[in-house]
This record gives sequence, structure tokens and C-alpha cells, in this order.
Amino acid sequence: MWYSWLTQCREINPDAIVIAGDIVHSKTQQGEGFDFTILLPADIRKYVMEKGYIAVDGISLTVGEVREGVFSLHIIPETLRLTTLLTKEVGDAVNLEIDSTTQTIVATVERVLEEKRS
Repeated sequence: MWYSWLTQCREINPDAIVIAGDIVHSKTQQGEGFDFTILLPADIRKYVMEKGYIAVDGISLTVGEVREGVFSLHIIPETLRLTTLLTKEVGDAVNLEIDSTTQTIVATVERVLEEKRS
């Protein structure tokens, strides 16, 4: 099934975590925009937070709500007009990218917490 393909596509790049093949879970029209939910792999959950940033298919977006196993995106009409997101349907694969700043912040917080425990 898609999960075995998904796990084979994951790779780490020095500047960002790139996850290839995560799936559009839902797509709902909200006025002139759309709300999407994207499946959220457990191994990158710590990098995805409400009002944080994530790139989806190379498009830098603000994260909406984060729930168990998914996160939401609220896409405004201008973003829809300038990108290919409107062509995505439920079940389609998307590439996710976590920026290096977020990775650095998470690593720093984890390091400081670990040092305080020691």
C-alpha cells in the first residue's frame, strides 16, 4: 500500500527535513479559500506546531491546527491562484519540508531540557 512507498521515500537533507509522499487527508472549500488536512508522520510531529511554518510541495505555509496524525492548512484565494494546491485531491501525495530554523529551535530546546535533567 502507499505506506510502504512512503517510508521508502523519506530522506534527510542538510538544510531541511524533506518528507516525500505524505497524503492529503481532506480538502474543504471555505468561502473563496480551502482548508486542507495533511497526514502528519509521527517522526516529524515535534517540528509541526500551530502557527509554525511548513513547506508543502515547496510552498511555505502557516500551520493551522495540529491533531493526532494530521495538521491543517487554511489556504487563501491568492495562494490558490499562485500555486498548484487547488489541483490536490484527497489521497494525493505531497512533499513536506521542515525548515532549518525550526529544526534548530527544537534541537536547542531538547538540549537545554536534557542538560537541566542531568
